[in-house]
Amino acid sequence: MTPIERSKWCIQQAEEIEAGLVPSDEMDGLVPIGYCMAEWFRAVSRELADGSRVA
Repeated sequence: MTPIERSKWCIQQAEEIEAGLVPSDEMDGLVPIGYCMAEWFRAVSRELADGSRVA
C-alpha cells in the first residue's frame, strides 16, 4: 500500500467511526473515545499525505 492509499484508508476509517457516533456536548471537557479515534486517523492521514509530497 502506498502512502497515499494508506492516507485514503485512514480517512475512510475516520468517516466510518464518525458515522456511528451521536452528537456530543463535551461534558466536563471529556470527549468520547470515538471522536478521539477518528481525529487520530485524520492526523495520521495528514502525516502520510505530507510525507508522500516530500518523498
